[in-house]
Amino acid sequence: MGIQAPDAWDITIGSREVRVGIIDSGIAHHPDLMENLVNGLDFVNGNFWVTNDDTHGHGTVVAGVVGAVGNNALGVTGVCWSVSLVPYQIVEHIQLPVPPYNVWVWRTDATISALSAATSSLTPIVNYSAGSYGVAIPGLEQAIMQYPGLFVCGAGNRENDNDIDPVYPANYRLPNLISVGAIKPDGTIPTAADWGYSQGYPGGSCYGATTVDIFAPGHFIWTTYISYFGDFEYAPLNGTSMAAPFVAGVAALIKSLHPEITTEGLRIAILGSVDILPQLVGKCVTWGKLNAYKAVTHVPIIGSMDIVFDGTGLETVQGVPIDTITVGRFHLFSSGTWTVVERGIFSTPIANYNPLLYTESFAGVSLSSGNEIATYMAQIGITSIDATFVFCFPASNTTYGMNRWRKPFDMVINSSGVATIDYSGQYYFPRHVLLASDEIKVRAYTLIGSLWDW
Repeated sequence: MGIQAPDAWDITIGSREVRVGIIDSGIAHHPDLMENLVNGLDFVNGNFWVTNDDTHGHGTVVAGVVGAVGNNALGVTGVCWSVSLVPYQIVEHIQLPVPPYNVWVWRTDATISALSAATSSLTPIVNYSAGSYGVAIPGLEQAIMQYPGLFVCGAGNRENDNDIDPVYPANYRLPNLISVGAIKPDGTIPTAADWGYSQGYPGGSCYGATTVDIFAPGHFIWTTYISYFGDFEYAPLNGTSMAAPFVAGVAALIKSLHPEITTEGLRIAILGSVDILPQLVGKCVTWGKLNAYKAVTHVPIIGSMDIVFDGTGLETVQGVPIDTITVGRFHLFSSGTWTVVERGIFSTPIANYNPLLYTESFAGVSLSSGNEIATYMAQIGITSIDATFVFCFPASNTTYGMNRWRKPFDMVINSSGVATIDYSGQYYFPRHVLLASDEIKVRAYTLIGSLWDW
């Protein structure tokens, strides 16, 4: 029983403009995460701007569910194919001379500092797959309240009713918090019969009619993994630690469609679009499980257009013809807003592309039956829609010594629903600051091992 992710991906695969903070043990430089991994902060060891350190492996597991890179011919795909994963390292590794020899502590002071950093860096979503059973965490409730973004956390793995036996921070009833329980593929809640026992407690997802908000997949979830020997692998894992990042990933998909959406709006879109299941009635607030497609269409889409790049005559550096590629999609919403989201991906740089010569390489192709866009425009009295976007892509051009380009385009849709896409006559060199008006971007990526830093 999935979350209709493929249907959601037909609308958006996310955006690297959206930052998701992983408050955990760090994120390792796993090949399936590298393109979505950005600089983060280590609040335990003082290694600032950390991007490739994970003291435990738990953060790497969580990050894979949120945003393992999609369509890259590697092991798994996260909920968001494209996203900026921000590691906030808050887990301290303590070595002891006696068993159990190694202990990992999720530090409260570091967690509070991570939330402050997420606020300062305008990170709109954080995932916290951890908790304390029965004991409130001093200072954490206030820190979550002060964080303006969406705080997603696991409900706990002791198969108990959180209404009776609280788990923190999941039990904090805050307007920016979503507490997530785990379900199996058949829609039932895992029990000790599924997960066994840990430290004398039955393993299984916690639940709570008033203290758990929603359920999401959390049983036998394949994700990015670090082996005992430090090898980058994949493994199937259980727990609400797996369920919470499904919700965080869907939140990031919604944010890629609606950059202006508030934290309250994100929470409403996710909790108001669940699939209600009889077995979850009385087990959580919504009585339902996460549905990615319903969540991203919570604000109805009036009509859509593909943004098509004509690469006829062009080749990759390996000599493979580019042909025609759908690189983005324009959506018009019932709220009167619109956006451009990433769609296609180039796997390698273009060998013979000169952005100063190829100025007529884009077209808009309507996906709307009955031309809903034109009908909607007529109803609300709009004569044209002007959506600026920037096409960011790898290219190999020895003449200019460039390996990546950024070109701004202007997409104008007239009252008949016909789109024209014009090149503005400008281009950006690597690492140049884009204009505020060019915040909507369509991207294409290089292969793993040839990272493209914006």
